[in-house]
Amino acid sequence: MQIPDYEVHLILPGVEEWCEDNVQINNVLKVEGLRLKRMWTTVNYIYKYTT
Repeated sequence: MQIPDYEVHLILPGVEEWCEDNVQINNVLKVEGLRLKRMWTTVNYIYKYTT
């Protein structure tokens, strides 16, 4: 997938990070528990490492 002037990131828990067809595959920590806790943990993790 190639979209000019855009970065495409796929966020997945427990995977190895790599780039395929200009799509960045990013790893996040796999969190057990309630959906809201998983969501907040993932959002905070991504925010921390992308800013």
